[in-house]
Amino acid sequence: MSSQVRPGSTDRALRPGTGSLHRAAGVAGILAAGLVLAACSPAAAAHALASHLLSTTPPRAALASTTLPAGTPTAMPASNALSPTSGSLPATSGVPVVPWSSPLVLTTTHGTFSSVTVTDSLGLPVQGSVTARGTRWTSQPQLYPSTRYTLAAHLAGSGGVDTQTITVVTDQASTLLTPLFTPGPGNTVGVGFPIYVTFNHAVTNEAAVSAAMTVTSSIPVTGAWHWFSPTQAHYRPQTFWPAHDTITVDAHLAGVDAGGGAWGHGTYQYAFSTGNAWISHANVTAHTLTVTENGKVVRTIPASFGNTISPTQNGIHIVLEKQPSILMPSCSAQVTCNPTNPNYYSLEVYWDVRISNGGEFVHAAPWNHSLGQANLSVGCVNISTSQADWFYHNSGRRGDVVEVTNSAAATDLQDPGEMDWNMPWSAWLAGSGQATS
Repeated sequence: MSSQVRPGSTDRALRPGTGSLHRAAGVAGILAAGLVLAACSPAAAAHALASHLLSTTPPRAALASTTLPAGTPTAMPASNALSPTSGSLPATSGVPVVPWSSPLVLTTTHGTFSSVTVTDSLGLPVQGSVTARGTRWTSQPQLYPSTRYTLAAHLAGSGGVDTQTITVVTDQASTLLTPLFTPGPGNTVGVGFPIYVTFNHAVTNEAAVSAAMTVTSSIPVTGAWHWFSPTQAHYRPQTFWPAHDTITVDAHLAGVDAGGGAWGHGTYQYAFSTGNAWISHANVTAHTLTVTENGKVVRTIPASFGNTISPTQNGIHIVLEKQPSILMPSCSAQVTCNPTNPNYYSLEVYWDVRISNGGEFVHAAPWNHSLGQANLSVGCVNISTSQADWFYHNSGRRGDVVEVTNSAAATDLQDPGEMDWNMPWSAWLAGSGQATS
């Protein structure tokens, strides 16, 4: 029922790019005659890297260049050339590889730094600072996995100013976070269908991952993510999606620190749409199922709901799936599994529209002669065969809404058919951060 969204042609290498990071670690190393990118911690083995990186990067630090005060001593041979040493990881395509988890440290043995400028492959700057003596520069924010950096050092001495440049690339993160989105690209769903994303690794930095996944719609709405577990988040609007809306999911996960050593992988973009707004109101005490299409009542159907032992659950349900027929035995309804019991049954039931994972359906019930009069089912919404046929072919799309009222049974907030729309908006936001529109 779900479709996995895979990176498209815009994801040129599908490698972690850049994101929002905060940790600082050891120091990586590259040496030049007179100019040293120092290593204060052992380097790990390098991962194979592509020769180009993702083209989409969130904004980062605004400071690119650190300049020393005027009057800095000037003494620097102009013949110095940068070259990697054993302090770096193995080179990729001639470019030295350095650990992404360590800050860059640049030192000079001749002269002092008048300024140091470091940029990544997109030209975005990296902040850093020079020591008071002017011989050591250290990057301040953490680096990003699988990212190319260009370092330009301006060294001053009595002989003038010399500019030297070196390019390095950081190694790949060991744990890559990938998503599975539902609904899939091009799907048309009902106005109550949330966006589900399931990750292959637990996320502890939920705020950063949520911020990297934007949702926009052709008819603007206010919506937000909510985390139901470390591996699953749902997105929904404050109220149902508008009818005939186009919703676009844009997840720039590359380089996002998901926490626990996991880093986002790839960029994902796709769109799906909603159909007509089919919203049905199931009134348990009135024994009716009132069906609306785009706000207009189109049918009021006599119905029979769950009995006192197995009442239909209150609350907003969404259609999860439908099947033209299902074998429904009394054993699965927890009535009886004993074929000799007078309450035992095994029925081929038609026009089945599932509205909860716990076994609630809207379906045909030709054996129930109390439709519109009494509640005799074991939790399902019983309607006539002709009405069930009509409902199945009209309001049976995934995400169509069935709201049950006046039942004695509480909503099951753990059930996929009920968990999203029965949570107050304030509680929804408490599990996601700020709302977006």
